Amino acid sequence: RQCMSNPPNPAECWSHFNRLLSPPGRQPLQLVFLGEVRTRSEASRLVAVEYDPKTGELICTTIVPGTIIARPQILYDMRFHGYVPPGATVRAAPRDPNDPYRFVLTADGSKLVGELAGDIRIQLSHE
Repeated sequence: RQCMSNPPNPAECWSHFNRLLSPPGRQPLQLVFLGEVRTRSEASRLVAVEYDPKTGELICTTIVPGTIIARPQILYDMRFHGYVPPGATVRAAPRDPNDPYRFVLTADGSKLVGELAGDIRIQLSHE
């Protein structure tokens, strides 16, 4: 839950979360977005988007948050090719507090909008 509420150091939070979820944790890439995204049915999901500057690949991970009796569960790990060129500068844009369903990434002047398609899969589109 800590990673969902705008942590002061998102990359550190994501790295720590990965080590706890799947020891020893996978090799992190450049984290460009980490936060809570809601499905249209109002279910809460932790979404992480990482960028590989060598390949231009975006890796989007969707996680069901843990509860007192259940561990967090990775629902979907998806790789996107061709949306961002290798070596681009990719950043998360400030979120619209009135739109918990979407997040926006900027990549060298272009805009990518991400949202959950259904309950688990991330859908990216150019805006």
